[in-house]
Amino acid sequence: MTALLGLEGVEAAYGESQVLWDIDFAAETGRITALVGSNGAGKTSLMRVISGLLKPTAGRVIFDGADIAKVPAEARVGRGIALVPEGRRLFAGLSVLENLMLGAFSRRERGAEADLARVWQHFPELEGIAGQLAGTLSGGQQQMCAIGRAMMARPRLLLVDEMSLGLAPVIVDRLAATLRDLNRADGTTIVLVEQDVDLALEIADRGYVLDTGRVVMNGAAETLRDDPRVREAYMGMAN
Repeated sequence: MTALLGLEGVEAAYGESQVLWDIDFAAETGRITALVGSNGAGKTSLMRVISGLLKPTAGRVIFDGADIAKVPAEARVGRGIALVPEGRRLFAGLSVLENLMLGAFSRRERGAEADLARVWQHFPELEGIAGQLAGTLSGGQQQMCAIGRAMMARPRLLLVDEMSLGLAPVIVDRLAATLRDLNRADGTTIVLVEQDVDLALEIADRGYVLDTGRVVMNGAAETLRDDPRVREAYMGMAN
């Protein structure tokens, strides 16, 4: 299996505060890769590096065989990278439909109608409130809209940051099923950052554990999920 995304020796900082050290990471084509760890581990910072919102101070970011470390975020969208950010980051004063259509803004080809139909298929409740302002939605509806907006970009690589944060378990299960379907039916490569380690490793094929800005473990998701160190440190389960 080849890697669609690969990070080699990546380091990053906010000003003089370094947050990532010597990160090696790979997301295999057509697979789901989980990035897990506690608060402050550097997960969101790593997603910002991948999406182009944070420039690395060292290392390479390889996407589809090319080093994109210096490519700006907006150009990465055009290459096929879409981010569902932590906190959803919808445009509160725009409608659900307007937020979704912004996801297709960078695409030159037509066909947004078919992509919109696909979003409605996964999230039919959004179609019924297409004209409603995003700022009035529930947390679950906002997360559906945020994922739908990323889907509209037809990404080859979908980055999902803290999907389950603040949501009811029944909504999280629906969103997880959607990610599985996007991966299995459409072949979308997904990188999932998630504080719910058990959920992330259940969805994923492979996982990486971050601690204070460093990769401390990686391997098959099932193996990590059963590892007593992971279970005790991140799932609150003693072996």
